[in-house]
Amino acid sequence: MNKKIFLTKEERALFDALPSELTDGYKIKDEKGTAYETKEELKMRAQIADFSKYPEVDTFLEKVFENKEVRPEFIEDINEEILSELSFAMGAIGLSHVINMLINEIETKEDIEGLIGFSQIRHALLKTNASISYK
Repeated sequence: MNKKIFLTKEERALFDALPSELTDGYKIKDEKGTAYETKEELKMRAQIADFSKYPEVDTFLEKVFENKEVRPEFIEDINEEILSELSFAMGAIGLSHVINMLINEIETKEDIEGLIGFSQIRHALLKTNASISYK
């Protein structure tokens, strides 16, 4: 199991404030990626993605893009078959909002495992964005 968590400086401060019995054993890596998507790029991605079987995803994406509060329970209910497409549609910016929300809701090691996944997906998106000349 990969226990690396890629966090920004601000996210790291939130994570470090959690009880050590929850956070011990994880490797925190600085998220240095800066190739975040523009609003226009995210709108285009959202239009390309097909969530017609999951109408609640559109509502979720709207809230994420508008930086509004989202229910942590929604994350738990995400169907794994749409996770890749949803992550792509949200982009690194949307994933950052989700990561911040998750850090503020962490109560168990299982919650941290979810954080690991989202931080690694964001890290991979930022690397991909950088490789295709996002600025």
